[in-house]
Amino acid sequence: MSLGPQDAGWSPQELALGREALARGLVTREQLAAATRRAATLRAAGMPCDLLAALSPVLAPPALAAVRALAAGTLAAGGRGPQAPGPGPAAPGPGFATVAPMPAPAPAPGGPATPGSDGARPSGRPGDLSPGARVGGYQIVRALARGGMGAVYVAEQVGAGRQVALKVSFKGLGAVPDRRFDREAESVARLAHPNVVAVHERGEDALGRPFIAMELIEGESLDRRLERTGPLPPGEAARLMLDVARALEHAHAQGVLHRDLKPANVLVRARDGAPLLTDFGLAKVVTAESLTRTGEVLGTPHYMSPEQVSGGRVPVDVRSDVWGLGATLFHLLTGQTPFEGGSLVAVLACVLKGDVVAPSSLAPAVPPALDAIVLRAMTREPAGRYQRMADLATDLERFVHGEDPAAAAAARGRRRARAALALAGGA
Repeated sequence: MSLGPQDAGWSPQELALGREALARGLVTREQLAAATRRAATLRAAGMPCDLLAALSPVLAPPALAAVRALAAGTLAAGGRGPQAPGPGPAAPGPGFATVAPMPAPAPAPGGPATPGSDGARPSGRPGDLSPGARVGGYQIVRALARGGMGAVYVAEQVGAGRQVALKVSFKGLGAVPDRRFDREAESVARLAHPNVVAVHERGEDALGRPFIAMELIEGESLDRRLERTGPLPPGEAARLMLDVARALEHAHAQGVLHRDLKPANVLVRARDGAPLLTDFGLAKVVTAESLTRTGEVLGTPHYMSPEQVSGGRVPVDVRSDVWGLGATLFHLLTGQTPFEGGSLVAVLACVLKGDVVAPSSLAPAVPPALDAIVLRAMTREPAGRYQRMADLATDLERFVHGEDPAAAAAARGRRRARAALALAGGA
């Protein structure tokens, strides 16, 4: 498939990106041809120009953001994260791309089953590991999930008998994905909180494959819960998000932003119902050099803040995680994501300019106090949101304890002010 009359100037990676963007309907042939002509003109003048730079003046901002995310391999088209294949252990996500469940035998009641020699077979895709394979001091039991940056397996620590969730990086993806894998390990290593999935060990095996051994959670992710039961009762949703907010408050205090909050990245432990935050693959240590290039889009579209969609034009800080938690709470309460659309471009455009509706407009059982919390967390301008995750957690705690959240009181004040203005105008 040709990208234009002079597409020989593009690298193989850029040709692949252009074809994929065209196949997904993110760009037209005419736009690709215009970008190719622009690049040729700039190159003739001695100026370097890659495909993204050439597309910048051609595409509308939402479409350009979608193509940038496609290039980075960071945007999941369906907004879905890692999935555990059926009941049993829930996997910390591989990160960076849409995750497809890997086939595995059904776990035995009470925990994951260890397949025998005739158990789960490798899929044959590059990087996949078969049951019995060794990675460092761990032996693969079975696959849990696979993503663009790596795969997650149930593995057993040799000699100790402890089962872990073992995240293994795919080598050969270039410096940035490997550095992000390292960044996840570094980020989680900073954290010690009962509602964050614990890291037991990080290392590199004899073949040079980086790995992270994490706590294996028996339970399910919140997106699986939504699929199974539909929207959660308001009280339960608030209690779960309160614990997650406290975990994020701890992360922020350590200088770590999550940047990919969504139901798939919250695992609920079966034995006590505790939520655990996972998948720090897009996390950013705010005091370190950023791995996010200007214009790069990181996250899952339905839960991304407007700052994340803006491609670097607006700084991303703790208030972006506030938005992500608000969007996750919205989904738990309504069974729907805050913004819907038939394509990535449509979703991103809604995030940038669409209005967030009150959850109760979709789920009448949601009380006004929770409406107020969600709407404040998802205020389009960061200055209008909770300024700290601790403030959001405090409002959730007030709601859980039957007290009046600050956001609810503020919302009532605004309604009274509008009513007074309306009366004055009609006088």
